[in-house]
Amino acid sequence: MSQSRVLFADNEQDFLDTRAEYLESAGYLVLKAYSLEQAKKLLAETRVHLAILDIRLVDDDDERDLSGLTLAKDSAFGPVPKIILTGFPTYQAVREVLGPVVEGLPPAVDFLDKREGPEAMLQAVEKALVTYVSLNWQLTFRWAEHLSFIHLLSLIDPHLDNVYILDRVGELEDLFRRSFHDNSQITISRLLTRQKKKVILAVTAFSTDGPERQFVITCGPRAFIQHEARLFETLTPKASGEGGVVEVKFVETIHFAAIVFALNGGNLEDITTLAEFYRDSPVEMITTALNHLFNTTLAPWYEQGRLRDGDKSLSQFLLEELALPEEALTAAELGRRFNTICQEGLAANLAKIYYATNSLTLQLADGSSTSYPNPAVYLAERRSEVNLPVLMGITYGQLNGDSLLVDRQGHTWLIDFSRVSRRPLLLDFASLETALKFELLAIPHVLTRYEMEKRLLGLSHLDTITDTQDLEPELAKTFQAVCRVRYWASLLLGREMETYLLGLLFCTISQLISFDAAVRYTRRELAAYLHRVLSAAMLCQKLTPTPPSHIPANHDVWIDEPNKEVWVEYQRVELAPTEYELMLTLYRQANQLCTRQMISRAVYGIDYDKLTMADTINALVSRLRERIEPNPRQPKYIINVRGVGYKLMLNYDPASE
Repeated sequence: MSQSRVLFADNEQDFLDTRAEYLESAGYLVLKAYSLEQAKKLLAETRVHLAILDIRLVDDDDERDLSGLTLAKDSAFGPVPKIILTGFPTYQAVREVLGPVVEGLPPAVDFLDKREGPEAMLQAVEKALVTYVSLNWQLTFRWAEHLSFIHLLSLIDPHLDNVYILDRVGELEDLFRRSFHDNSQITISRLLTRQKKKVILAVTAFSTDGPERQFVITCGPRAFIQHEARLFETLTPKASGEGGVVEVKFVETIHFAAIVFALNGGNLEDITTLAEFYRDSPVEMITTALNHLFNTTLAPWYEQGRLRDGDKSLSQFLLEELALPEEALTAAELGRRFNTICQEGLAANLAKIYYATNSLTLQLADGSSTSYPNPAVYLAERRSEVNLPVLMGITYGQLNGDSLLVDRQGHTWLIDFSRVSRRPLLLDFASLETALKFELLAIPHVLTRYEMEKRLLGLSHLDTITDTQDLEPELAKTFQAVCRVRYWASLLLGREMETYLLGLLFCTISQLISFDAAVRYTRRELAAYLHRVLSAAMLCQKLTPTPPSHIPANHDVWIDEPNKEVWVEYQRVELAPTEYELMLTLYRQANQLCTRQMISRAVYGIDYDKLTMADTINALVSRLRERIEPNPRQPKYIINVRGVGYKLMLNYDPASE
């Protein structure tokens, strides 16, 4: 009890000082606030377990002053239970303060009349702390070497002002004392991973009257962990069998929150991250782990709510789901990053990759060279469109070396749910392949990595099996692991390579965007970035279709109607179904007016109505221009005839050929 910290806010100084002295004599540490501003500041900046708030913190004579109640309702301070205090109690005020909420605490957990004596206040404080705070002051902490609360704080909030460190360390300690309220000791044995200002820890909890239990606890900034808890609750499979995890408890303070998970099966003492497991295990065990991951751990995820979505191109989905910013995907911005990586690789004598506006040229060991398309130009021109229905489903969102746990038998568990979402299913497989090739492969030799990449791109289907006896062991391990990932992808997505390779390209680009020219990278890190650049360039070449030989010369726009393929300036452009129908309608009327009525009938099968169809057709034309125009803001092919329709301007007449 002596360690509990109570914020007491009242603009009546004598009353506050008298009652605070009484609480202090009972062993509480009381933080006094004589104004609304002081109360807000203390709640925002200091460690508080319970708040007592006068309902009128500005003007006791103003019946409209409900500033204390307003403060109690502030969601920023929601985790702190509050007792509302007033000398003017009303039924309406009590009902508003103690009313039910959808989740979390009500605005206040109790309501006190100032005319009640100090003993009533003391009883209310004791009741609130026991019921709503539940701090286990008897809990003993045992730490693995180098771990401590101050260390965790430095990982979660590395830029925190020194003035707040002691309060935040205490708040983190409160988080654990509440998370393990029924235990006598916890051993925080390992930092499993740190990702984006949060930490994931292995914890063994001991009780005086029961066996030890093992948990994984995720803690970090409250908003981050709240979001992850919601994703886990709403999107992850409810039937959690082998390879699953169960949420045991969610706890929050003003600045932090934690989710306590229990693994189904397994012993944390025998479990490592995939990165550690991969480094120390032979390829046979890695194959076993990948089989368990996709056949057991993730199988329930992929079975729920799958659907094929044909409204957008795969590239559109990938841009949205990988959160790739448009400004980072301009040819100039991508080019700066790629050029810097190539120059640093050359300076470090890791690889001779020469950057040019339209190409990347790699010099091989024998002095010869080979060139590939510049991914910066390729992506900026949006050539990588695949017009196939996209298989959507619930994905884990970040399959990598740090987000998976593996035991000695190859059983797997998922531990980071911050990226769970409904998105293209291929992203889980593509992201794991990029992790295997770029993060877990330890070989620093870029040309060796290049040879592996060539062999992978030479495979005809996702489930193709090939011999790896001529590869050095570490490279063979990665190659076989990637092939195993692709095998499982083929069972879900089909054998064809194109959509998978496009997902692989976007995953690779999303990692290249993270390159920071101001950072000094190790040789291994720089080798991985060079590998990404080469892989992106090679993927662009693989994904670039060869124009049909029968496209007539000087035909900037041409439609292969039997195959439903659109070619613009000798590049195939993938269109959504409605976009293709609009393009075909304009093409068949090339150089002539195509009215809105004609478009409405051809594309949607209904007569044109200005009130209901004008915006729809405008949006469709805009999307088509984005696909085919070199500069959609200054179109040269699809010309607007104001108020009437559109013309597709070509230098020939398709109908005459």
